[in-house]
Amino acid sequence: MRSTASIERLAKRVRARLGCEEGAVDLHQLCERLDLTFVARTLPDGTSGMLVRRPEGNVLVVDQTEPVQRRRFTAAHEIGHLLLHKDAEIFVDYRDKRSQSGRDPKEIEANRFAAALLMPEHLLRRDAESSTALDDDELIQELARRYEVSKTAMSIRLSSLGLIGW
Repeated sequence: MRSTASIERLAKRVRARLGCEEGAVDLHQLCERLDLTFVARTLPDGTSGMLVRRPEGNVLVVDQTEPVQRRRFTAAHEIGHLLLHKDAEIFVDYRDKRSQSGRDPKEIEANRFAAALLMPEHLLRRDAESSTALDDDELIQELARRYEVSKTAMSIRLSSLGLIGW
């Protein structure tokens, strides 16, 4: 399994290549740069998204019925699979009890990549330090809006970086 540091470095390089040094990353622009077709459609119950590698072109699919913040994380997660895991033609990610994200090393890596791409550590540290938020909940809400992610994703990221829950 790749180290968290190497995944963070990859996400930082991807943002730099996009010219996205601040704020929310443009995932549609990133898909274009990666020659990755982005599709939002209604997926079967319990399915968040998928990445399909095909000779005629790779396709990233997200469930259009989910909130935009969730779709953004799912898309970033699938981009993580594209960049990190070259050994499979298809990845299907589930949001229900079938999800293996807690045990499968590839799912863990894709989640780490998505978090690092959407919520870069160096920016979060700076923004958390300069925030006027009065408590963790207010900080989570403020930064979730800024980076266009869910409050849950931001809470997990801030906690994993030791920026909340002191």
